[in-house]
Amino acid sequence: KHHGRGNFIRRPDERIRYDNQRLFSPHPAPAEAELHVHVSVHRVAAVGTLPALLQVRDGAPLTEYVYTSHRNDITQSLAYVYVPRAVARLGTPTGNLSPWGDDIRTLLANAGVHVVSTRERLTTRLPSSDDVRLLRTTTPVLVIERTSIDTTGRVAEGALLVLPGDRTEAVFTTFTPAVALEVAE
Repeated sequence: KHHGRGNFIRRPDERIRYDNQRLFSPHPAPAEAELHVHVSVHRVAAVGTLPALLQVRDGAPLTEYVYTSHRNDITQSLAYVYVPRAVARLGTPTGNLSPWGDDIRTLLANAGVHVVSTRERLTTRLPSSDDVRLLRTTTPVLVIERTSIDTTGRVAEGALLVLPGDRTEAVFTTFTPAVALEVAE
């Protein structure tokens, strides 16, 4: 509603899909059409919630990868991916970048660090002032906290993804192991 001007209906934004199937495919899915992903790399210290997420001491050195995805000049998602420098010192991902920071797994594997499990925790919250500015949303945001464990049991990678709730779809598929059934005669 705009006082004195009338009522207006906004066109729904295209949805972005977060799907765990990408983790089971030997070939990464191409980025969504018209979705442009940019990554920046920073050296940071583990502070706030990061020591608990990454199971490192407060102040431990980390590499932070900040992924921003855009469609039609609108930011679609933010992904903050952290790798403890004690685990690996990785370069900058290149090529067809994932909006979720999945490229870090490839860099880890190339450095000899192999991820064997991933835990994802989904929550919602009201957007912070940075979220409002970057994502251009005042609706609740979906936050995905992801931790990946390597073969030695340490956290190899931790990520915090922030997605606008009004244009995000999260889909999770669970595979059930096959069980031999005994047939009663």
